[in-house]
Amino acid sequence: MKMMWYRILAVANAIFFFGNVIVSFITIPEASDGKIAGQLSGELPELLKFFGINVSIWAIIYLLQFGFLIYQIYKVFRANEPPLFFERIGVFYLFACIFNSAWIYTWHLQIVWLSLVMMFGLLITLSIIYVRLRPGLEEFTIRQQWMLTLPFSVYTGWVTIAAVANITTALSVYGMDGWGISATAWTIIMITLSTVIAATVLYIRRDLGYASVIIWAFTGIILKQMSGYPDEGLKIIIAAGAGMVILLVDSIVALVRTRRTTS
Repeated sequence: MKMMWYRILAVANAIFFFGNVIVSFITIPEASDGKIAGQLSGELPELLKFFGINVSIWAIIYLLQFGFLIYQIYKVFRANEPPLFFERIGVFYLFACIFNSAWIYTWHLQIVWLSLVMMFGLLITLSIIYVRLRPGLEEFTIRQQWMLTLPFSVYTGWVTIAAVANITTALSVYGMDGWGISATAWTIIMITLSTVIAATVLYIRRDLGYASVIIWAFTGIILKQMSGYPDEGLKIIIAAGAGMVILLVDSIVALVRTRRTTS
């Protein structure tokens, strides 16, 4: 009976994933009013913006998620074994797909407050999956690392930094003064918060996949500021650069710790 439930869940995961991909392909290239996604993002006044190439991370995220789907279908239909990760992920992956689609759609409708709600729903759902999978805390085979833990490390890492960006967007769009704190200061605070979160994950779980996505985002922020914000951009460049250095050093330390543990 439980295996039947796992098979139903595996098929449902695949359906919801492809539904999410379809929504992405429909709404990302062109919004409802005919403006492309890059134009919409460029019109928003927040300082925490990514460089255009950063968005390509979604192709990697979807590719890794596709690998996860192949892996889970193989486990329940071909290997005929009840994988433990189904107990840990449960229906949360379905909710992640729903929140992801809703976030993309509301973002392109420029309903910023609702997109922020959907983004945090996605972040919470992915965080639950990430914590319950326990990457870095348990031993996984090479196949499990590539097709189970890495997909959710990268996905959760990118959504973490995207949620931070959405907060700065909301502060700008709705004219919030941020309790007297300037937009530049808020951006630096958000970069610092992202750095602290990623450094904590590195220390506890030694998860290089999660940290690499944050480093990739900081690289894009620096390139974006260099291309269009000569006045306030220098402070943000310094903050993002410092965050990159910290995470790179922490990543090296985590890699050394991992090798010592496994040797």
